[in-house]
Amino acid sequence: MFSFLRYIRSLLLAFVFSAPHTCAVADEPIAIGVSTILTGEGSTYGEDIKNVLLFANEKIGQGRFRLIIEDDKCNPKDAITVAKKLTSSDKVKGVVGYGCSGALLGAAPVLDRLGVPTIGTVVSSARISGAGAYIFRTHPSDEVGVRVLMSRLRKEHRSFGILSAQTDFCQGILEGLQKVPPGDNLVIYAEDALPSDPDFKPALLRLRSKKIDGLFLNAQDEGGAYRMLRQAKEIGLNVPFYTFYLGASAAFFSLAGADAEGVITVDTPALDDIATEEGRRLFAEFTTRYGPMKSWTYSFATTFEGFRALSSAITQPQDPVEYLRSTRFNGIFGPYSFNERGDIEGLSQVLKINRGGRAVTPR
Repeated sequence: MFSFLRYIRSLLLAFVFSAPHTCAVADEPIAIGVSTILTGEGSTYGEDIKNVLLFANEKIGQGRFRLIIEDDKCNPKDAITVAKKLTSSDKVKGVVGYGCSGALLGAAPVLDRLGVPTIGTVVSSARISGAGAYIFRTHPSDEVGVRVLMSRLRKEHRSFGILSAQTDFCQGILEGLQKVPPGDNLVIYAEDALPSDPDFKPALLRLRSKKIDGLFLNAQDEGGAYRMLRQAKEIGLNVPFYTFYLGASAAFFSLAGADAEGVITVDTPALDDIATEEGRRLFAEFTTRYGPMKSWTYSFATTFEGFRALSSAITQPQDPVEYLRSTRFNGIFGPYSFNERGDIEGLSQVLKINRGGRAVTPR
């Protein structure tokens, strides 16, 4: 009896140790970290990022990946904490998301040092370019938008004002504008303010005293941009108003109402203008299930493609950085790639103007 049991046991052991062990590993979902803003005024685009990534994981991932979603609160300090948790406790193979440039800039040194491929999807600060060998993004740099805006300002204005929140995103845009020679006929005046300051009027009054003929509302989020706009109108500033991205979002239209009319925004093209047939089909399916985007429709494309690029990079035998830098992707807005600084090539930016409750690109 005992010899028979030993015989059966030996057969079982032989089967266990001779069977390939890759099946159990292959069946285990690969952990991908998601860092984005889920609380506060900017949570509108953070929620969009989260929902699009869940949708992309289903459509592209097909069960191969497990998303670990964390709230970085649009804050560099919290983003560092999130990056450390995702890499040390959760052992993620990559990180995707980020709705705030400052958050990614805070986390980048941690993620780059640990060799974790990271893709920001709705971050535009020029400071992100070259932030680390493992840091990439699917959103165009503000450097592109700065050139678009300055071309307009040289043609349309002579004394231009900028009111900037003291955040990485806003100060990065301000620095970019100050680096570009304004030309012989344009003078630019700049004022800074705390993003949480409820009263922008002292800074706005100083700008008004310069007899400005246009004002850039350089805010961190839609709430800040609307407060700047409302208070500028309250002190009698009747000039063209400009924003970067914010003025074209659904959240801004909801806050500003009729005050949104005429606001000019540096933005990526409308999704309808750049999406492929597959992109339009996927976006229609997404909105049916999750409802309309709370921020910008283009963030559907940049976030969806951020997941595509990252999920491909971490499942290839090639080094993920080499793969991302050498691959030309075919996305839902057409072909794109990443340059040596981690910036996307294949998406540009345009000027839009708010008319009748919509941000439209003049033809």
